[in-house]
Amino acid sequence: MIHIRSGVLIGGLLALGAASALVAPAFPGVAALLPFGAAALLIVRQARLQKALAASHLASGLLARHAAELAAELTAARSQQGAFHLRLQAVINSLETPVYLTDRHFQPIMANKACFRFYGLPTSAPLAELRGRIGSHEDSSGLRGFIERAVDNPDRSIAAAMAHPAGGDFYKAYSAPILLANQVAGRVVVYHDISLEKQFSLKLEQEVAVKTRALQQALHELKEQDQSRSAFIANMSHELRTPLHYLMTHASALEEGLLGPLTKKQAEALAKILEGIGRLTELMNDVLDLSRLEAKRIDLDIQPTDPLELISAAMEFQWAQAERMGVRFSLVQPSDLPLVMVDFGRMHQVLTNLISNALKFTPSGGGVTVSAAVEGDFLRFEVADTGIGIADVHHEHLFDRFYMVNDPVARRVPGTGLGLAICRQLVELQGGRITIASKPGKGSRFSFTAPLFDEVPPSVPVPALTGSLAP
Repeated sequence: MIHIRSGVLIGGLLALGAASALVAPAFPGVAALLPFGAAALLIVRQARLQKALAASHLASGLLARHAAELAAELTAARSQQGAFHLRLQAVINSLETPVYLTDRHFQPIMANKACFRFYGLPTSAPLAELRGRIGSHEDSSGLRGFIERAVDNPDRSIAAAMAHPAGGDFYKAYSAPILLANQVAGRVVVYHDISLEKQFSLKLEQEVAVKTRALQQALHELKEQDQSRSAFIANMSHELRTPLHYLMTHASALEEGLLGPLTKKQAEALAKILEGIGRLTELMNDVLDLSRLEAKRIDLDIQPTDPLELISAAMEFQWAQAERMGVRFSLVQPSDLPLVMVDFGRMHQVLTNLISNALKFTPSGGGVTVSAAVEGDFLRFEVADTGIGIADVHHEHLFDRFYMVNDPVARRVPGTGLGLAICRQLVELQGGRITIASKPGKGSRFSFTAPLFDEVPPSVPVPALTGSLAP
């Protein structure tokens, strides 16, 4: 409109100027009718109008050029976005697990081919049809609530198990939000088939159940066999006790000359018989004690006991053997020792066994020392010798039943391999602990602890405590 009006105005001015030029020579009077001021004003206005038109043309050109540049950038951006979309689609299509992406309203905007197949659709099906299948599945399986929780979850992701829409297989759904400037712009949902895992887990559980039943059956059979063995040992020991008693009685009568005098050879033979009876009796007693301990059929009479009385009784029992073997026998006696809570007879058995072993493995001229000292809430008994010693490799198994040190020197001493096993069980049964410290050629120190007696006021009578392992 501006261009048209300007052109008309310019044309009028030009026409007016031409007319003046033509009229002036022919009609001088007429020229005088056109004032000079009016003509000049028209010329000025014509110049200004031409300048404005030139500026308007320049602005229009710049605007058009900027518009063309923006259009080119927008076209390039759309092209890049399209290329990125294609690359993203190619990436998720390469995945064998179902994957889909949604917008901020949780509507699927992209999915891979595996996702279409997962919902029973051809890969060429419209995305709108897939949206319907996903929505129905989310509602029926509770998946929608699970995915919505992923947005509010502190770690920004969540996982849950679900069933296949067609049933049968099991899947685990993983969901994580797509964040742009800390704002949720959508979500990514991935399905992972765990059917094989569940099948493997089920098979593993079945195998474990079968193995467990087999182990339980084997354990039951072992218990029955152990009970039968213990019963057999107990019965055998009982049956052997009577004939051994007869043998010991008659052998002792022969030794004392009650049945007449013996020749030197007869006396030597009788000594060997008595030694054999002693070993057999010791073996029978050890086996019987061990079977009772393992069957938990041993009674303990726990009483406040004077440790010095206990040590003295054990040493007196072994004094003759020490003199016969030429071993020094000594007691390191402290000024005062508190009472201990033990079964006197069973703890006497432990001390006697440890002293006997020390004497057996200490050569003539050596020494065996018995001592005791308070350690916290316990009293520690110790039997130390200057004998052959025991290598560290044997310490761990030394208290196992039937364990024998595989050493030529140790093998010369007869034994059953049950004594220390019985000692450990008796000590532990009374609340203590037994240990060893030994080096080859430097002797051994066997120590065990016993709980101290907790003093009570004199006005309160001290009851006799009796413990039993019997079920």
